[in-house]
Formats: sequence, C-alpha cells, structure tokens
Amino acid sequence: LPIFLPLYNAESTIVKALESVLNQTYKNWELIIIDDGSTDKSVIYVQDFIQRLNAKIQKKITIRSQKNSGPSSARNHGIQHSNGEYIAFIDSDDSWIAEKLEIQIDYFKKNQQIKGPRNKKNNILWLLAITRLEGHMSSEPSTYLIYMG
Repeated sequence: LPIFLPLYNAESTIVKALESVLNQTYKNWELIIIDDGSTDKSVIYVQDFIQRLNAKIQKKITIRSQKNSGPSSARNHGIQHSNGEYIAFIDSDDSWIAEKLEIQIDYFKKNQQIKGPRNKKNNILWLLAITRLEGHMSSEPSTYLIYMG
C-alpha cells in the first residue's frame, strides 16, 4: 500500500505524522514523501527520523523532491508513480490511529459496491473513505484511502 505524504515546511508536525504511519497495525505499506520545495528544516527532520529506524523499515520509505507546486501537485506526483491496489494519503500535519489502514482496507474489501466517479485519465476508481468509521478514524478530514482497481 503506497502512502503519499506531501511535505512543505512542516518541521513542527512531520515527526508525529511519520510516527503514526510507522505505528500502523497494517504493515504492508511503503511511504513516499514528496518534498514540495520546503525551505525550513522539514527534510532534515525526515532524514534524521529515517536514520534512526532499522534497515528493514528504512527501505519502506522514499523521499522525492519537486519544486513548490502545492499539495495537490505532490499527491498527483505520487499517484503517477503508484501501482498498488490501494493508495493512501497523509498530510504532514496529520496523525493516524494505529488501526487506521487496517480498518479502511477491511471496510473497502467488505463494501466493494461503494464506488465513485472514474478518473478516465488515470483510470482510478475513487472510493469514499470514511474518516470516522465507527469512531475509529482520525479526526482529520484529509484521512482517506483510494481504490485503484
């Protein structure tokens, strides 16, 4: 499961976001951080955080850079480089409960009849992600999962 994290000048919040990804009960993920031209120490904080992890976890995290184009551009950059059945996004100021991905993936697998508009360019089937599914989700509105099927 690719997880995309747009990063722009988030030195005060990025570590909490990273920790919430690492603490997921669903372990089959990779984290792609798209630095959107940060001018603060965000990227240094991310690199320092990654260096403290064991090698197996380090291999699951990639940092990509782009000139500052905004979070939508960073997300689109991530979508273009993904090929998983699902993808997830987390913002640099969000944090997830540990069961977030596990709950959402299970929910979507059990409710395949939920469908959204098809993006013809990328052939993406968007599924509405429940951010507060049975009170177990993050309170952040940007907590969502997308089915790429």
